[in-house]
Amino acid sequence: MPLMSALWYAILVWSGACLLGCAGPRPDPPYPPSEPSPISASPSGDSLQEPIAWLRRALNTTGGVQAWASVRSYRQELELERSAQPQNHDLVLLWVRYPGRMRLEVAVSGDGAQGGLLFNAEGLFLHGPQGRQRLDGPMERVVRWQLARPRPELLLLEPQGGWRLLAAELIQRDGGLVYRLQAQAPDGVELELLYSAATLLLEEESWRASGYSVRYRYADYRPVGPLRIPHQVDVYTQEGRDRLRVLLTELNLELPEGLFW
Repeated sequence: MPLMSALWYAILVWSGACLLGCAGPRPDPPYPPSEPSPISASPSGDSLQEPIAWLRRALNTTGGVQAWASVRSYRQELELERSAQPQNHDLVLLWVRYPGRMRLEVAVSGDGAQGGLLFNAEGLFLHGPQGRQRLDGPMERVVRWQLARPRPELLLLEPQGGWRLLAAELIQRDGGLVYRLQAQAPDGVELELLYSAATLLLEEESWRASGYSVRYRYADYRPVGPLRIPHQVDVYTQEGRDRLRVLLTELNLELPEGLFW
């Protein structure tokens, strides 16, 4: 998320909005172009017929399947720049995967306020000045998939996960070529991934479920241990655009339960 599971990127922005408030209405969101024009075939003639093999190639550009699958925890320090507020907010994120479950803790601070989010086996909860509130509905469904793995491609590479590939094509976008993959989970959550045809890096990731949607644009890839992760993420929702800058990432730490609450 982010790490690459963008997942939690939406949570961070959403939690920042709920906990720290908004300074009035937002301007119209500067969404990226909505629907690029598809073209008939790949110039090289490869990869579109074997999207799973191509996903593995794309993952190799940022560390490889085994390196990403071995991530069992991470800690990140981030800066959140909200489009409707002059002051930035600081965030600390902790993600841990246990056998059969995962946990996310996010601490948000800024403007004298503090709060965060907790996701565990019991569900998704918002922590703020008024106590703990459970969040249900399509957002929780998306969050469960986002947090299940540190990279969204790992979901599609697991046959037992039940994801169905809907589209795999080369398309024209913003004057260049990108690979587009679209898939659907057993519960109806949809995922779309856009990769640069030149670098094979993930440039954009979108999630949709029952009226809830979020889109991420990734930039500034840098090495972190055996991996390469984006250090700038633009998050697009119906509320507008927010930007996250990754300041620090630590992998595979021993993180006890309940660091923040």
